[in-house]
Amino acid sequence: FLMLRRPPRSTPLYSSAASDVYKRQGHKKRVYSVNWNCTGTKLGSASADTSIRIWNLDATALEKGTDLKGHTDIVEQNVWHPTDENILASASIDKTLKIWDIRAQKAVKSEKTKGSNINLAWNPDGSIVAVGDKEDVISFYDYRTLKLIKNLVFKVEVNEFAWDKTSSVIFITTAAGSIYVINGNKPQNPPLTILGCHTCPCVCIAIDPLGRYFATGATDALVCLWDAYEMACIRTFSNLELQLIQLSFSHDGKFLATTSDDEKVAIFHVDTGDLVHEIKCKAAQHTVSWNPKKYLLAYAGEEPVSYTHLRAHETLRYLVCRLLLEKK
Repeated sequence: FLMLRRPPRSTPLYSSAASDVYKRQGHKKRVYSVNWNCTGTKLGSASADTSIRIWNLDATALEKGTDLKGHTDIVEQNVWHPTDENILASASIDKTLKIWDIRAQKAVKSEKTKGSNINLAWNPDGSIVAVGDKEDVISFYDYRTLKLIKNLVFKVEVNEFAWDKTSSVIFITTAAGSIYVINGNKPQNPPLTILGCHTCPCVCIAIDPLGRYFATGATDALVCLWDAYEMACIRTFSNLELQLIQLSFSHDGKFLATTSDDEKVAIFHVDTGDLVHEIKCKAAQHTVSWNPKKYLLAYAGEEPVSYTHLRAHETLRYLVCRLLLEKK
């Protein structure tokens, strides 16, 4: 395990000690998405093998639960309902949006979409779920009926998007390096405003759980931290060399984890901008997710390991447990 703390500058920001390592069989192909449910008790992993796997977290380990099958092509995203621990949404290249109830172990709603879906997000109260496709269309659906509310068509390539914590606005990353800001309650195009910071395509975004900040990552290897109220860039993290893939804030908003083509997971201290630790990997990690209740980090890539769970007693101020979900 890795201890995360703030010791004197003359000593490493991380120290290590003995740990227990658990290995289980993972997906047969690349994992594209890992995400925790709202209570932090279950982890969903979505894969190129067309399945979604549910993992159950107890006091000692993460164990395989249910396999959700029904998609016919790559599952790009799986994201849990923001307030219901048993409801999961998935977006696939097979042009479907599915809502799963893991108690029933099946999709309880399914909607055919016009495009191949690559991005997915819920609004904060879980009443709306939105998918973005390869044709740069974001479609908004009523969660209760899964009926289409609106399609927004963009002339620029759009990538990851997310609502702010108040549902007032939606931030949309674009290949122009800018961030479109649209009305979160009544989505419409053109945007309310456009934020510029990156010099290359902006591809990923994460929202601080406390609502203070949001972070964006781009192919210029730069992470920008934004004040969510002023919508101003207040800090950049430039310790990476290759393009960003995904970002995730810790449950208390103190740490930001990144995955990139650098073949590592980098963890930054949000308030100082310090790179506090790097988890070296043998391949690029495609997805990363902090547990919403504790310092437990899940990430996935293409190393030949199913998954490794490192755990220990919390003897210092901060504990980071690493969880690695991989293909066989």
